[in-house]
Amino acid sequence: MELYKYMSAESFEKHIINGPTIRFTRPWEFNDPFEFKPVILVNDVNSFLDKFNWIYDKIVEDVYKKTNIKLPIDIVKAIFQCKKKDMAEKHMSMIRDRLIEKDFFQSRLQLGVFCATSNDSNILMWSHYADNHNGVAISFDSDDSFFKKFKVGFRKVMYKEDRPTYCVGDGLNYDIFYTKSALWSYENEYRLVAYIDNKVSCVKIDNNGVCKIPHSVIKKIIFGYMISENKIEEIYKKISKIEDFRAVSFYKAEMDKLEYKLNIVPLE
Repeated sequence: MELYKYMSAESFEKHIINGPTIRFTRPWEFNDPFEFKPVILVNDVNSFLDKFNWIYDKIVEDVYKKTNIKLPIDIVKAIFQCKKKDMAEKHMSMIRDRLIEKDFFQSRLQLGVFCATSNDSNILMWSHYADNHNGVAISFDSDDSFFKKFKVGFRKVMYKEDRPTYCVGDGLNYDIFYTKSALWSYENEYRLVAYIDNKVSCVKIDNNGVCKIPHSVIKKIIFGYMISENKIEEIYKKISKIEDFRAVSFYKAEMDKLEYKLNIVPLE
């Protein structure tokens, strides 16, 4: 499948001309604050507390610090033991927040996401991710042998009205990493999720999420509608000097004369 990555001209020079590389973005760097943050469900409070005593202990310690109780903390914890369920219900919102931090913080630290789209003429994507149409989009084949090295290949993002859920005690629902609000559906996004840990990943990804790719992965270079002729000429000259990029085709986004749309045409 042909996919596209939008970027500014500066990013294109940094990652493609001086690479080529792609970057796996950390979840907390996304422009969507809901990324990798499911709704936490707790079906049974007692079972929940048995599995997550550290939360209960933390709550008791917080209470202990805010009072003038003269007893040792261990005795206070024992006294509060019988209040475990009541405290859990009272502090359930806090517990859920801490669960998200504990259960998903480590996985979010280790994972990176390379985002692409199936649409090369999306007006909003050019505006949001390609420097207001002054940038560049590259095309590549998601079925290229390079991407086959990843344990899980590109998956289409699911756009839903409801957030994904995670029930305490259940196995991790990996759909969490591929689900976004329906508000983002215009992006037509595909994701490649990988561990940024060379001991786990089959492909070398550095600590900044940068991964070197073969030149042959890139098939097309598309210039934005607003990019200057001088910038196009500058990029074209630099690319032309790189032997491994000789097979790349050049295109440009042009404004349609009648409709609200962009036409991608060969660069003359």
